[in-house]
Amino acid sequence: MLTRHKNLAIFSQNEFGNNSYIIIDENANGIIIDPSNYASQINDFLEKNKIKLICILITHIHYDHIASVNNFNCPIYAPRLSKELIIRGNCSEMFNVHNFKVDINKLIFFKNDVLKIQNNLINIIKTPGHTKDSVCYKWKKYIFTGDTIFFDSIGRWDLPSGNKIEIFKSIKKIANLFNNNDVILPGHGITYKEFSELKKFNPYLKHFLS
Repeated sequence: MLTRHKNLAIFSQNEFGNNSYIIIDENANGIIIDPSNYASQINDFLEKNKIKLICILITHIHYDHIASVNNFNCPIYAPRLSKELIIRGNCSEMFNVHNFKVDINKLIFFKNDVLKIQNNLINIIKTPGHTKDSVCYKWKKYIFTGDTIFFDSIGRWDLPSGNKIEIFKSIKKIANLFNNNDVILPGHGITYKEFSELKKFNPYLKHFLS
């Protein structure tokens, strides 16, 4: 399913239950966040709306978030810690996919807190716990949280490189970092909600705010 906002396209309800996003800037450039397996739908959307794809951002390296990443011809930005997880930690076997490989030559591993992609500034918030490479991206008021935090829950920590203590630290960081009118865009479930709403409905967030 495709939902369109002024600066954003949201793809949801695939078989993985993933949400994928396209940032659309004022120059009709597109930045994909976690393409999952929406390659066909995304490419149709880009072509129909005359949007130029300039890059992909990965919140973490799990297969359900990167399944179609090899189908795009553009730079792919991923957290520095993703590099060692690409092969042994992508969890593709959970989806009955074996020997999945990412074209590592397309990947740009970053370690800074800000990415400048043409005229777009993307702030990076390191949020380990679901995986050790997990990050959130903030563009303007939009925050793409991957599997760190959802509308009413948080990501699991029992998969490779996950850590319960670290994800709780990350949720505490989020509780004190974001503004009420920031729009939260998670990797699964209910999407496009203001942070003020998460503060009412997410029990983990409520705990760290109390």
